[in-house]
Amino acid sequence: MGMQVSANYIYFDPDGDLEGSSSYQWYIPDGFGKDTAIPGATSLTYTPVSSDVGKSLKFGVIPHAQTGASAGDELKAAYTVWSDGSVQFSDTSLNVLENSGSSNIAVSRSGSGTGAVSADYSVLTGTASADDDYLTVSGTLNWSDGDTADKYIPVTIVDDTLLEGTEDLSITLNGTLIATGTPSSFTLQIIDDDLPLATNVSISGSPDLQQTLTGTYDFTDPQNDPETGSTYQWFTAEDALASRDTIYGATATDYTLTVNELDELVSFCVTPSDGIMPGNQVCSNWTTPVTGNHPPTAGNVVLSGTLKQGYMLTASYTYSDIENDLEGNSSYAWYRDSDGDGGLGKATAITGATGSSYIIKPEDEGQYISFGVSPTAQTGTSPGTEFRSSAYGPVISNHPPTVTNVTFTGTLQTGGMLTGSYTYNDIDNDIEGNSTYAWYRYSDNTGSKGKAISGATGTSYTLTSEDEGQYIRFGVIPVAQTGDLLGSELRSSFADPVVVTTTTNSSDFDGDGNPDLLWRNPSTGENRLWLMDDATLTGTASIQGLEGNNWQLVGKNDFNADDKPDLLWRNTTTGVNAIWYMDGLNYLSYAYLPEETDQSWRMVATADFNADGKVDIIWRNSTTGDNRIWYLDNTTLLNTASLDAETELAWQIAAAADFNADGKPDLVWRNTTTGDNRIWLMDDDSLLSSESFTALADLDWQLVDAADFNADGNPDLVWRHVTTGVNALWYMNGTSYVSYAFLDEETDLNWQLAGQTTTTSTPPPVTTGNNDDFNADGKPDLLWRNYTSGQNAVWYMDNATRLGYDYLPQLADINWQLAGKADFDGDTKPDLLWRNAVTGDNVIWYMDGITQLSYAYLPAITDTTWQLVGIGDFNSDSKPDLVWRNYSSGDNAVWYMDGASQLGYDYFPALADLNWQINAVDDFNADGKPDLVWRNYASGDNAVWYMDNVTQLSYDYFPALGDINWQITGTGDFNTDDKPDLLWRNGATGDNVVWYLDGVNRLGYEYFPVLPGEDWRLVGR
Repeated sequence: MGMQVSANYIYFDPDGDLEGSSSYQWYIPDGFGKDTAIPGATSLTYTPVSSDVGKSLKFGVIPHAQTGASAGDELKAAYTVWSDGSVQFSDTSLNVLENSGSSNIAVSRSGSGTGAVSADYSVLTGTASADDDYLTVSGTLNWSDGDTADKYIPVTIVDDTLLEGTEDLSITLNGTLIATGTPSSFTLQIIDDDLPLATNVSISGSPDLQQTLTGTYDFTDPQNDPETGSTYQWFTAEDALASRDTIYGATATDYTLTVNELDELVSFCVTPSDGIMPGNQVCSNWTTPVTGNHPPTAGNVVLSGTLKQGYMLTASYTYSDIENDLEGNSSYAWYRDSDGDGGLGKATAITGATGSSYIIKPEDEGQYISFGVSPTAQTGTSPGTEFRSSAYGPVISNHPPTVTNVTFTGTLQTGGMLTGSYTYNDIDNDIEGNSTYAWYRYSDNTGSKGKAISGATGTSYTLTSEDEGQYIRFGVIPVAQTGDLLGSELRSSFADPVVVTTTTNSSDFDGDGNPDLLWRNPSTGENRLWLMDDATLTGTASIQGLEGNNWQLVGKNDFNADDKPDLLWRNTTTGVNAIWYMDGLNYLSYAYLPEETDQSWRMVATADFNADGKVDIIWRNSTTGDNRIWYLDNTTLLNTASLDAETELAWQIAAAADFNADGKPDLVWRNTTTGDNRIWLMDDDSLLSSESFTALADLDWQLVDAADFNADGNPDLVWRHVTTGVNALWYMNGTSYVSYAFLDEETDLNWQLAGQTTTTSTPPPVTTGNNDDFNADGKPDLLWRNYTSGQNAVWYMDNATRLGYDYLPQLADINWQLAGKADFDGDTKPDLLWRNAVTGDNVIWYMDGITQLSYAYLPAITDTTWQLVGIGDFNSDSKPDLVWRNYSSGDNAVWYMDGASQLGYDYFPALADLNWQINAVDDFNADGKPDLVWRNYASGDNAVWYMDNVTQLSYDYFPALGDINWQITGTGDFNTDDKPDLLWRNGATGDNVVWYLDGVNRLGYEYFPVLPGEDWRLVGR
């Protein structure tokens, strides 16, 4: 049913004509010679239907040739139709005992059951013999139409008394009108009932990990032979239908389950034997899956260490878990036992001893120590049972460490350093650990009135003013690394009381015990003293002069330890440093210190910072903000040390003095931009803290010195007003301002107090943009030149308000163009830069305000297509450089300058469009580097090139101004917001205006007074 029947034939033509369109037909015969054609069945194939089952089919073919006779005679062939489905054995084998008598073997039919079918069966092969072991097996099984029930083959078993072992026979099956399915053969095993037998095979025990299972059975032997040599085997399987796996080595009646059997079924099998012939293997039923998890265990606990008081014992052990669960946080305990017999009832847990190590305590002396561990797994069952070590002991005694020879060395004067020493002892040879120290202050030497000095916990201590007249002792508590750790304190013996250190008054030149003021006039080379009594000038005295304004009188101190102040000098050009040895007012001799040719390093203070009784020098770098100490022995440089840096360069060190009475010099600072003041409290080169004190907003007040003028034990501060010549004292109490007093004035500003760095309020680096403050009021002024009369003038400005004006020296030759202004000689005053448009000469006028002091020529450039267009510090050497533009080629260049000397040159990127002109130089992106300001005098566009030396980083545009009569004449910070503004002049109307800027953004603008006419031109570069 449902399968296709195919027909084939052989075509033949005696004349050799080829086959043409032969015709086909399928028929159903009626058995009486009549064949009925099946409608539509006219091809070589036919698919039978259900009504065809059990019937014969016929196929007929009428041959047709392509030529000759057209058709031959029809020839038919017959075929019987089978049912669908199949017949097969229900199982593949069966075991039966020899004495069972018979066995019925099931055969099943599959499919729809349509049609009557049958199956023949017979014995194929086997070790069993017909008639001797079974009766001959053959026959036919029949199914009627619609019948699908199982049919059975009966087999008769013959019992005999022979020892034959197990025999078998195979039965085959062959279907009629139906296919034979699988299995088509069946094996019947006949077990000799004369062999030994194992019955009631079973397993006792729980199928849990680490549990032992026992296999049991009953043994019988038909011959009554005793059991001899039976064998056993244990098996596992994933489930009852899966193939079994042998547990290798499991060949006894007992078996202990391992993790390998977890979640598996287990079976026990026995092969009985009587020593003559083994019987058949018989197996128990399968157990349920092996389950369960077991707690971890611990063993092999070992203690290591020394059984002495103060020593550490360390425990180790072996952790085990049959499920291989990793160890978690196992818990520990230490026990103390008086007799060491291991009795748990006598052992007492030691409070707090819950780690794997334990330091033996005094109360353990004579006791026995043991360690217990309760193993804990990360997963599975936990914790396990505690395992305890054997008792170790008894613990023997240990002695605490001791110290002897406790003493100290040093000078018993305020400011002096004491150093303690001692000898450490331990009779158990325990090495010293972190012993502790203390220093004590007593009012007498009886030992009854003393207390520990707060914070004095090291082996050294520096005496302070609080120790004056007191007795000092040094104490040590010895501490061992192991054993009995802590010993008893032992203090040093009493020594003499502390006395006040008598030091040279480094400012007292006339020996009256009062500090005096030291003056220098750099212009004349004169030096003089004001002899003081507190704030009162009692007299003056001239001392040895020194010509040359390059020599700066830095300060004074006692460098050769003769109890008389000497003078410290620095040459600001060569970097030479020198000392004048003085005897009061009299110059004795001089000596040179090591040179420091880097002029960015400035001497700023002197004092004894390392408490060796010798004067040291503090240096500050005006470019980097670094600070350092020269440790000296007279003029010999012993070594150097760095202090904390202060990169805000407006902070200047003014003096050094001891402001917190700890016997160590501190540093006084003044901020020359904000007017703030502070003191760094120091310990040698270490900054302990910073204390601010009263600010002084008037930046023309310069802090120049510190000394105790009113003899109250506190250093006071000396001030000089560098524009009025007024001098003052601030009386201090430690770091706090108390009051002030005015000193006599010195209105000749050429006179400078020793330590005064400049005659202006702030010693800034060289200005790199517009340096145009001609009256030193901190505000930019306007510089004018009349290109008809040759007159030059300055307007003194306060923002956009003109306060007044003044004339500079006239230069009648109008071929000289005023190209710009900057501080070329480093005196913080703007100088004038000139270029002759005809000859190409260039010259600097060195100025003091509106007064021309001198002049110097620069190298000439006779090619007048090169024009000076700006001034700025492009190579960051704090010296102004010159910017040039060629108005023929569009090239741009910079001259690197040192005053009037050209050091070298470099090119900026070219800009060929000559409508673009460089009109100013200033720092518009606040990166500390000058940028170039451009204006296009055709389009009215305005731009800035952001520069790094000669490298253009990027550019940006200012707002455009289309009226090209407006010219950019310079920059300046006119609204004091620390950002450059643009200065404009209208050459047609004479109007002047400032654009207030934030970078390239215009915030607002304001007009200056008008100066009509084109003769006067504003000089801004």
